[in-house]
Amino acid sequence: IAHAFDGAKVAELPPLVETAKLSVRTLATAAYRMRKLVREEKPDVVLAHGGWPAQVVAFGVPFNGPARVWQRILGFPQRDGGPAAALTVEQQVGIPLGLDVHEAALAVLRLTTEHMARAIEEITINQGIDSAGAVLVGGGGAAGLNSVAIARRLGCSRLVIPEVGAALSAAGALISELAADYSRMFFAHSAAFPYQAVAGVLADLERRCQAFIAGPGAGSREQRIELAVEARYPHQVWEVEVPLPAGRIADEADLARLVESFHRAHHDLFEIDDPGSAIEIVGWHARVRCRLSEGGRATLAAGGSTGNGADRRDVYFPGAGRMAATVRRFEAMMPDETLAGPAIVESSFTTVVLDPGATARRAASGSLVITP
Repeated sequence: IAHAFDGAKVAELPPLVETAKLSVRTLATAAYRMRKLVREEKPDVVLAHGGWPAQVVAFGVPFNGPARVWQRILGFPQRDGGPAAALTVEQQVGIPLGLDVHEAALAVLRLTTEHMARAIEEITINQGIDSAGAVLVGGGGAAGLNSVAIARRLGCSRLVIPEVGAALSAAGALISELAADYSRMFFAHSAAFPYQAVAGVLADLERRCQAFIAGPGAGSREQRIELAVEARYPHQVWEVEVPLPAGRIADEADLARLVESFHRAHHDLFEIDDPGSAIEIVGWHARVRCRLSEGGRATLAAGGSTGNGADRRDVYFPGAGRMAATVRRFEAMMPDETLAGPAIVESSFTTVVLDPGATARRAASGSLVITP
């Protein structure tokens, strides 16, 4: 259905109910007809009624129509993309649960926070590590949205949002070393050690590392090759990795040092060792590292409004409702400047939400250090 609304052309999609039971073919047909409507009528905005799944509604449809249309339909102003999100949350979450659009959105956020907290507990508490004593680091463009909530859920007393946290993985790749790992399987027993054959294995691993340095690592500032073995006690079902600092096992003295290193490593891992036992070596490993840069840190370029502290925005917080929050630009905050919640710290790449009661300080490194 295409019609005019407040001076704008609107494409109104008829209701679809129980979409979870619809076949892929039905949804694909609906998406085709919707795209055909958009191409022919060229509406300013699309209005989707209950039941339309977000993945179908969002397929090739411009939601960034005139804001005045959405003010009339929803009763409050929206930014580009906001109407689609608000309608989806209201229809898919709010109405079924009897919640308004704000509480429905908070329900989604709470569920997301709980899933993320449980994932962290899986690699901390379930491994014998108290997550409450750890510093939580938020990385990714959306991390700042609920990092304070995650920190509170885990009991962390400190939260860090790096200056380039929105692109943390990419920034890490730029300053990290270029590395490669190579392995060979070759069995050797310390009681009858095949020195010449082992020398050939290690030489082959070193040749592969040198080829990497001359290829992907060409022009690097520094190169390192580290060798290690996977060893075990005879008939043992698990191996222990032991470094091989000398890079060779040329004689009995080198072998004795390796065996002693294995005993120490085994004791460190399992609180037990057998110094009188021989060892078996089943794997040989080489890791080559090429340092590409001098290090340093990435910083945000100045941009956007300065956010001088007078900027305010109404924000809906859990347990508090709508509140006026201070808005600051990430890059405009000075070192050691503090900001108390409710507040928002935003850049062109991310938004960090400071819930009421939380405080943030801009560290000399550029990171936001937050006390949840």
